[in-house]
Amino acid sequence: MDTDQQKWDERYRTKALVLPTPMPFVSNSLSLAQPGCVLDLACGDAASALYFARRGFDVVAADISGEALERVHYFARMLGVSIRTVQLDLDSDDWLDILNEVHPGLINNIVVTRYKPSQALWHQLAQRLAPEGMLMLTTYNMQQHQLHGFNADYCLQPAEYTGVDPLLSLRYSASVKDGDDRLDEYIFCRPDGA
Repeated sequence: MDTDQQKWDERYRTKALVLPTPMPFVSNSLSLAQPGCVLDLACGDAASALYFARRGFDVVAADISGEALERVHYFARMLGVSIRTVQLDLDSDDWLDILNEVHPGLINNIVVTRYKPSQALWHQLAQRLAPEGMLMLTTYNMQQHQLHGFNADYCLQPAEYTGVDPLLSLRYSASVKDGDDRLDEYIFCRPDGA
């Protein structure tokens, strides 16, 4: 077991079992979501996955932490929804193969909250996104580092993802304040024929 997995397993093992609520960005983006599958990537408690599952989407929640995924199953049972889960390390070379075992083929919507994908991961996500599919991301920006000392390696630079991948077309971007958090929000689509 790697240290990232151990760290996140410990965090979720000791966290109170409180039903998570989706970030406003997620609920505000619902009208843009395409019918079909939603992948909640680096899902944690899967607030986004639970939100979409309650609205009838086919949902896959993926995280490095098995403890987090156990919580997802607990919350899904509590709400009477179905969510498929997959444990994967997004830094490994085989994460797409593991995802294919749970959901082969293209994905209609990908949601990423409070996680900064690497450049290589972005390209892999863009390739898995279905034509007209939506990729929604919100995560910490450099103001979070400046104001709260959050690790700068996990914070976005201004407009960092604006031209992140040639397969993706930017539909929306903004820097926002959510409570004490400072975040950047992005919504991309993959144009038909890209």
